[in-house]
Amino acid sequence: MEIVSRCCDDEGNWYAAPICSYHQGLITNPCPDNFDWVEKICIYILENTTYPPQCPYEENLPFNQYVSILNPELLPIWMPVKREVVGDYGIDLFRWMEPTSNYKTPYSLCNEYEDCNQHYYFNDTHMNKSCLVYHNTSSIEMVSCDQRYTAICAYQSLPERPTSFCSQSYSQLNPCVQ
Repeated sequence: MEIVSRCCDDEGNWYAAPICSYHQGLITNPCPDNFDWVEKICIYILENTTYPPQCPYEENLPFNQYVSILNPELLPIWMPVKREVVGDYGIDLFRWMEPTSNYKTPYSLCNEYEDCNQHYYFNDTHMNKSCLVYHNTSSIEMVSCDQRYTAICAYQSLPERPTSFCSQSYSQLNPCVQ
């Protein structure tokens, strides 16, 4: 069965039948398989993993672009921040590891543009804690990179990918525009 919608002109003549002969429903997830789609961001969840997580693609979004849309049940999660032992100088600052303009810049709990209510916490000594996990907007924990937490790999969904394959808009000259 095929439903065809046709219209008449002012003189009572039928316009031509639409060119499209099928209907494609909405794409509910424009992301690859096994990804969640949240606010135009493709989210891939790696549970129980060490740092650094092995994300399926290189082009991760910056942490601050996706952390606010995450389901709180996923927390705590790895932050793309780490500190290294630097030769004879000892332990370095925590630095961003995400491939953005922040790469290798020092991580700060607060910046000059926001009110700061965040704090670090850790158990035992912090000397062997080289990674950070994010619990919520006010709590970040220093942990060993060998510990296991959830990791989030976030990517921008393709803006040119349509939400339907036959986006129909009626016009008298071309009744079905693809």
